[in-house]
Amino acid sequence: MSTTFVHQLVPSVVPGDATTGHTLQVQRLLRDLGYESEIFALAIHPLLEHRARLIEELRGPSRRDRFLVYQCSAVSELGDWVVGRRESVAVDYHNITPPEFFHRFDPGIALSLHAAQVQVAQLSVRAALGICDSRFNAADLRARGFRATPVAPILLDLREFDAEPDPATAVALEHARREGSSQWLFVGGIAPHKAQHRLVQALAVYRSVYDPGARLSLVGRAVSPGYDAALRTLVGALGLDGAVDLPGAVSHEQLVAYYRAADVFVSLSEHEGFCVPLLEAMHHGVPVVALGAGAVPETLGVGGLLLDDPAPQHVAAALHRVLADRATRAVLVEAGRARLVHFALARTRATMAGVVRRWVAAGGVWPDAAPRDGTDDVADDALVAVTV
Repeated sequence: MSTTFVHQLVPSVVPGDATTGHTLQVQRLLRDLGYESEIFALAIHPLLEHRARLIEELRGPSRRDRFLVYQCSAVSELGDWVVGRRESVAVDYHNITPPEFFHRFDPGIALSLHAAQVQVAQLSVRAALGICDSRFNAADLRARGFRATPVAPILLDLREFDAEPDPATAVALEHARREGSSQWLFVGGIAPHKAQHRLVQALAVYRSVYDPGARLSLVGRAVSPGYDAALRTLVGALGLDGAVDLPGAVSHEQLVAYYRAADVFVSLSEHEGFCVPLLEAMHHGVPVVALGAGAVPETLGVGGLLLDDPAPQHVAAALHRVLADRATRAVLVEAGRARLVHFALARTRATMAGVVRRWVAAGGVWPDAAPRDGTDDVADDALVAVTV
């Protein structure tokens, strides 16, 4: 029996990165399905050197008995490289943030994002299909020329968050909390489309109207230096230096501590292709309040409170309802736990398995590439029973 190779390409392999975590999970799945599967990258963190190989090891003649999955979330020379290959290529698409968000703060980042959008359009000519985390992402890919856009949610093993929290971080958060006051949390890179400035404004209103001791933790690396500087200036101007925590990138154990200390997870992000932290918060029993933008309504479903207005007064009132009413909080926590069933690893693995099997079985093409309903969505319920 001949061997089938299904390899993944990803620009970098880094601990704590959502795309890296997904890529590692996909590799486990591909191997469980009986395929030979390696991860090839341009850069590999020393802690993950045993899990991936440098792209130079794959360069050479193309092979028609090999399939390539390109993990796409930014512009990369890998994207240009796969265009010239003969293997069948699937793009696993995690969305490109619209460059307009960055024009004011970091024009260089905006230019890079525009280049990424152009590269995705070029890949549409070469790729057999685009595997999408959400229907929101699928619509984006179709607008860039892709015809086949099956939806397969990100693979995430939330059991990794059952680890013990970092003791020092847990103690520091407990000491910073004022008795009887609330702790808000948002997790995501400090960037204009994540709209952390709106969270800061909402906190200022909340502290003046409802709870003067409320605190906000904004966990994530500074993606946009210009926006990060503007955000810190806003914090100071509103007199919130001691109330807003900006720890930057944190370890996994530190992140666990932040989730366990939180009373509410709140997102006012204006653009999300999926939003993994929503699932992480629900896993920790933290009620979620989020602006219904991008893929957030699709990911959150009925697992949290969706907002249609990011105005500070509106957000503050909604959070007060959640934090002051135990019954409302309990309903949201239970709703979050119920929603997680939809993204259980066994279920998402089955969905991804169905997509890959269909692609490989068809010899590297996607049957019926022009979907009747415009989504080419893979029916989750039909794939739950697939054993992998």
